[in-house]
Amino acid sequence: MRLLLFIAALSLTAEVVAETYCVSSESELLAAIASAQQTPGSSSINVTRGTYDFASFGSAAAINISSAGGSLAIVGGYNAGCQGSTNDVDTTQLRAVGASRLMDIDVYGDNEHTITLRRLSLRFGRTADTEKGGCLTVSSNQDIGGTVKLNRLSFKSCSTTVAGASAALKVVGRGMRLELNNAIFADNSSRTGVIGMTASGSSTLYITNNTVTNNLRPYQTADVAGLTVGTVGSGGFIWLVNNILYDNGNAIDKDVLFNSGMIGVANSNIIGQRNEYPGSMAQSGNSDANPQFVSQNSLQISENSPARNTGNNLPAGGLATSDFSGEPRLQGGQVDRGAVEFSELFASGFETD
Repeated sequence: MRLLLFIAALSLTAEVVAETYCVSSESELLAAIASAQQTPGSSSINVTRGTYDFASFGSAAAINISSAGGSLAIVGGYNAGCQGSTNDVDTTQLRAVGASRLMDIDVYGDNEHTITLRRLSLRFGRTADTEKGGCLTVSSNQDIGGTVKLNRLSFKSCSTTVAGASAALKVVGRGMRLELNNAIFADNSSRTGVIGMTASGSSTLYITNNTVTNNLRPYQTADVAGLTVGTVGSGGFIWLVNNILYDNGNAIDKDVLFNSGMIGVANSNIIGQRNEYPGSMAQSGNSDANPQFVSQNSLQISENSPARNTGNNLPAGGLATSDFSGEPRLQGGQVDRGAVEFSELFASGFETD
C-alpha cells in the first residue's frame, strides 16, 4: 500500500501544468520568455497584434530563446486580451532596431523539447556575422535531439552586406529536427543569400511549402540570392519539398545553391536558377517555370500557375493543415507548391483582384 501511494505521489510530482502568457508589449514578451524558460514543462506565449521593436547590445540578438528549460510556443495574431485571433501574419511584427540581430533560438541539453514560432512577421534584423541570421538564428550545440518548428512566418527587410552571412534565417543543425513550413521570405537584402542552412550529425531539416522570392542582391557579380543549403560530413539530411524559390537577386544570381556532397531530397519544387544537383542528392518533379504570382504583395499564385495542384501530398515531415494565410492547405485534391494555397472556391470564374 505504501509503495502504491509513493508511486502515485511521484506521478503527481512529475506532472507539469503548462503555463500560458498573454503579452502586448516588448517588455511583457521578454519577461514571459524569461519566466517560461525557468518553468519546466510546456509553455505558450500568445502575442497580441501590433508592432514590437527590440534593440540589442553588442553582438547578441535582441530576443534569446533556449530549449533547456522546456518546450515553448510563441504565437502571434491575437486580439486584445488574447480573446480570439486573426490569420493575418503581418499584423504581429517583431522588429529589430538599431542595426541589430532580432532573435536566436538555441537547442541545448539532452532533451526532446520543442520550440515553436507561428503567425509572426520578423523584420529589420541585420547581421555582420557569418554564423548568424539577421532576423533569426536556429542552432544546436551538439548531436542531442530537440525540435524547432517554424510555421506561418514572414521574413521581411532583413539584411546583411557581409559575404557568407544570411540576411533572414541561419540554421546550424547538429542533431536537431527542424520544420520550416508555410513561410514567406521577400524584400530582404543580402550579399550571398537570405537563408543559410546546414545539417550534420543526426539532424534532419524539413523545408516544406515555403515561398522565397523578390529578395534583393545589389551587387554586379553573380552569386546566390535565395537559399544556400547543405550537409556536413556523413551526417545530416535535408528534405526540400513543395517550395517556390524564384526571381531572387539579379538575372545572373541563383535562387538556390546546393553545397557539394549534400545528402537529401529535392522534390516538387519550383526553383528558378540553381547550380547542379549534387550526385548524393535525390531529386524529382522539380521545375524552373515562372510560378505566376497574382502580385508581389500577396504572393498568391494565379489560376494557371504551374504551382497549382502539382505538389506532393505526402512530404516527409508531414503536410501542415493550413497555409500561410490560414486557409486549408489541401484544396482541389492535390497540394500547391509555395506558402499560399490557391483558393479553389474562386477557380471557376470567381477569382477577384
